[in-house]
Amino acid sequence: MAGGFVEAITVRVGADISAFRAEMAHVVSVGKGAGQKIGAAFGELKAGATAAATAVAATLGVVSTLSLKAASDYQEGLAKVQTLIHASTEGLTALGNAQRALAREFGVNLVDQLGALYDALSAGVASTATSTEHMRVVNTAAVAGWTDVRIVGEAIIRVMEAYKKSNVSAMEASDSLFRTVDKGIIEMKELAPIIGNVAGLAANSGISLDEM
Repeated sequence: MAGGFVEAITVRVGADISAFRAEMAHVVSVGKGAGQKIGAAFGELKAGATAAATAVAATLGVVSTLSLKAASDYQEGLAKVQTLIHASTEGLTALGNAQRALAREFGVNLVDQLGALYDALSAGVASTATSTEHMRVVNTAAVAGWTDVRIVGEAIIRVMEAYKKSNVSAMEASDSLFRTVDKGIIEMKELAPIIGNVAGLAANSGISLDEM
């Protein structure tokens, strides 16, 4: 009787052990699968991070290149201005900082602004002392007229040159341009390239700036 009981217990324990081993094998199998999936997920994350890092590095490289070019163009523009004013190092730095501030204020291209300043200094309608005031007028006209700062700067120069005997200021020249534009006949970007001839003929004909 006891032998049968022991045998039955042995069979049952053996069955339980077999079941336990089977369950453990399943758990291990599932664990391996999960581990592989987790590993794959980490692999994808790593690849994505690497790609993102590469993209960021490439973008920074482009920005760095553009920044270097912008700095080079700025230095070149300032050097051209220096050939006209022969300022001290401190004076040139101060002028450059003033032009930077204006460019930021009006949202215009700094290199184009330096080009417009060079044109004004070269034409004799602005000086080192009046450069900031002159370029503020030019920037205001460019933004209001939706036109390139250098194009508007050239137009203002031509009007000032035509009416040089009347000692016309940059502001007066700009106001004259906008009076013409306000009539709705022509836009600033169309007027600026031709105003030199018009102003010259008007001045030579005895027509005042207000009448032009």
